[in-house]
Amino acid sequence: MSAPGPRPGDPARLVRVAPAAWQHTARVDFSAWPARGDRREDGALLGRAVTA
Repeated sequence: MSAPGPRPGDPARLVRVAPAAWQHTARVDFSAWPARGDRREDGALLGRAVTA
């Protein structure tokens, strides 16, 4: 039996880009907006958001 792989909503698999990168994307939905606020580094919150 092999070890389970990463979950589809695993926050460790997310890719972070430069804050201004959203200005050059074709996507205009919330998935392309830059993170803001004092909780943007909150791993527990991010984990709940990506698995919701």
